[in-house]
Amino acid sequence: MQKAVMLFGQKVEPGGSYDLMTIPYISESDIQHSLLKGTLRNKLSIGEIRVTDSNINLVQYSPEFTTFLQSIGITAGISPVSATGVANIAALSQLDDTVMSDGTTISVVTLADTFLLDKTNTQSIDGIIIVVTNSGTGRWVRCKHHSARWGEQYTWYIDADNGDDENKGDTALTALATFAECTRRMGTQVYYTAVTINILSDINEKDPMLLAAFMGYVTIQGVETTVATGTITDIVQWDHDPSDGYVAAGFITDSALSGDWSVAGSAGTSLIDKKIILTDGVSAGAYAYIIEDSGSPKEAYVSPWVNEDTWTEKQPSPGDAYKIVELPAFLQRYQVRQQNYWTYLKKLRFVSPTQYLQSLEANGNFIAMGCIFDGTYASQNGPVLGRTRGTYFVNCFLKSGLSAWSARSVIFVGSVFKNLGITHLTHGRVIIQGPLVFFNNSGPMTIPARENSMVVLQGYSLGVVCLGAQTNGSVVKLRDTSSLVIKEGSSVYSIGGSAGIGVWVSSAGTVVWMPAGSNANTVFSFESASDFKTGGTAKTIAELNTAGFFNSSNGARAVSTDD
Repeated sequence: MQKAVMLFGQKVEPGGSYDLMTIPYISESDIQHSLLKGTLRNKLSIGEIRVTDSNINLVQYSPEFTTFLQSIGITAGISPVSATGVANIAALSQLDDTVMSDGTTISVVTLADTFLLDKTNTQSIDGIIIVVTNSGTGRWVRCKHHSARWGEQYTWYIDADNGDDENKGDTALTALATFAECTRRMGTQVYYTAVTINILSDINEKDPMLLAAFMGYVTIQGVETTVATGTITDIVQWDHDPSDGYVAAGFITDSALSGDWSVAGSAGTSLIDKKIILTDGVSAGAYAYIIEDSGSPKEAYVSPWVNEDTWTEKQPSPGDAYKIVELPAFLQRYQVRQQNYWTYLKKLRFVSPTQYLQSLEANGNFIAMGCIFDGTYASQNGPVLGRTRGTYFVNCFLKSGLSAWSARSVIFVGSVFKNLGITHLTHGRVIIQGPLVFFNNSGPMTIPARENSMVVLQGYSLGVVCLGAQTNGSVVKLRDTSSLVIKEGSSVYSIGGSAGIGVWVSSAGTVVWMPAGSNANTVFSFESASDFKTGGTAKTIAELNTAGFFNSSNGARAVSTDD
């Protein structure tokens, strides 16, 4: 209760409880009547009070009223078979349904839900929603009424390998088996306390999602599994700052590996595309992703190292120990719904088995932290973002692109793309608050900003690194009055390219870097065929110098400013 209430003349303080049967002159029938159509029903319906226990007889009422009682957490005394319903689904299937009328409802304690006897139902039996009857005729059909009991459970565990959907789901040892069961129990309830859902193994279910509303937030987090350990013996640090005329990609070497990173896993498996976490040293806890063998023995490209606690880039040292981990996966598209309010996705892998069907579809706000979005250049099934107010990618690994359709803001606090970059950016903003790198191993990784979109660097870097035979070092393409805003301390660069245009600006497009009067060579460094094309006019970084360039014929510009 949020405030004091009066029940049968008895004042009950906020957070308090009271046994109504101890109130003088109040009988069981008085409580039954009030539950049916009086004060108790009204206050329960609006959530002003909750039932914590019930031991009165409510059997004589209709199935509809039984459904209401179940929805507010009453399971005892509502079953026509026994005073407490049945303990579990197995017991439900043992009831003699031949002596019951069609439409009878029975409560099942393990699920805090009711089942309706449908004597003509022939649906396929799944053992959790559609349950076999003792006679074999008809089905027990779950009513799917979320209970107040589940509305007060704020920690959940799901383990597809070892869980059971009749478990309570509040510990690793009592985990549910499916995400769908968690969704059913939460229903459309409103949670005012933060909720955490722990994923212990891969989830292979069609369109998993939550329908509840979380006024704080809900965290869906994976439990990582260590698949390898080792020690960094040599390192080339990332250098995103072109002001000294030099930028560099990051590499690590572990001379103790059995071979290159692509064959150094258990039984010769690959460690490429996996998450690597530092386990000691001053940067312990920072993590990156292993991108590709470099061509030198036991050396690999890695993404920038980011510490999740501080959201800052770190620099490991030779001698630092590491572990390589696998993340539990959603093996079919996951959906973030608008009513979820804020969803935190942590230490998870998202996979779609179908070409062009996105691994994550978001119409609600979310923060993805340390997640991998799997896929290839050909599959093109990376996340798709709709009209969300805010989405964050905190040091994530995106392997099959990203589409942002009218997303108000897509914020990267460090992250890395491989295979495919941002494929659509329309009427939206990309905000960079940590080092963002695109590895070009399959084709151009240019950010295509269209229809008044904006790319904003807030003191951090945006870079393209060409691998293997790839040579296109293009970074940003601005169309339709779109803009690139580079705040002080930021940089835009490409490494290893020889083709493409670093920044391409259409008519009325804008590139600005800060502060006013700063030289372009402190902000930009391209190994593309040309540096800038602004409204059709090619310009080098040296030609931009401190003054920049304004194309008077079409309004395109690339200039330094304080605004």
